[in-house]
Amino acid sequence: MSLISGRNQINRVHGSVHWEVSVSTQMLIRNTFIQPLTDTLLSSRRNWPVHTIARACSSTDSQSGPSSSVPPFSPSKTLLPVRPSTSKNPRPTPKPNASLAAAALLSRSPLLLRPLSEFEAAYYQYQRELNQALSKPIRSSFFFRPGSHAAKAFELSLGSQSAIELPPASDQDLTTQVDQKTLSLHNLEREPHRSIYLLVKQLNPQKKESQWQLPTSRILTTDNLTQTSLRAVHASLGPNMDIWSIGKVPAAVYIPPTGDEFEKVWVMPQRILRGKPNPSFRPSSSTTSNSASQEKEGHNHATVQDFAWFTSDEIRKHVDRSLWDALEPILR
Repeated sequence: MSLISGRNQINRVHGSVHWEVSVSTQMLIRNTFIQPLTDTLLSSRRNWPVHTIARACSSTDSQSGPSSSVPPFSPSKTLLPVRPSTSKNPRPTPKPNASLAAAALLSRSPLLLRPLSEFEAAYYQYQRELNQALSKPIRSSFFFRPGSHAAKAFELSLGSQSAIELPPASDQDLTTQVDQKTLSLHNLEREPHRSIYLLVKQLNPQKKESQWQLPTSRILTTDNLTQTSLRAVHASLGPNMDIWSIGKVPAAVYIPPTGDEFEKVWVMPQRILRGKPNPSFRPSSSTTSNSASQEKEGHNHATVQDFAWFTSDEIRKHVDRSLWDALEPILR
């Protein structure tokens, strides 16, 4: 037993010596190959970026130990120039006293389908006749035995129906030209085949004349565009209308001419279901006792003289040129 234990101790000593020799040999070989690479990098460090040299030195230091010849890494203190803006339009300067407003583009959707044109009517008539020509006739032999009493009764019933020929039913137009002439511009049911839009007639203090325009209201700090556009309609035409805003994004931006009360107007689309505007509507005396309360409400102080429901073609004839240029893309 003592002999066996002595051999085991000798084997352990030889193993530890062999492991230490192999590790030292590997480190010596590694340093031999890495040292020329480090010298080459340091000799050409002038042509290399600083971050590349620092990265290479850090990798070699982790393997071969710290070196006193490598300079410490210091980040550059110079900043890269900021890329100039490529926009051709200069940045707008903020105006603290700017008067901004929101206008309501109140519309009524079409009530009826529009009548077909001559080309559309001819196309649908051709498709109808082509479908009848290509359809297979009913074979009575599939349902009745040829020569039977049931087959003869079926043929007699077909002959009785073909004896009277009725003209095909055509689509009837519910409105006539006479009815359209009797409907005034104040009627919400005029032009049932098209969309109509609400415009109000107000006095322009700059031009000292009445103009057709959209219901407009000043934007308050506590309201958004949707609330401002709804207030523009109710404050000038009364609350007896069921209206709602289509979305929270303006459909257009209108810049009035120089000298107008507002510098920029956002047009908000709205829909009406029923109701009638009241141009003689006035807010309660408690809210309009002085000019300060009117400024708080934010609505346009000009009195509404009249209102009308116009189509897109009629709007072009009545409104100002600058307003039509802003509304034309959304009324096409």
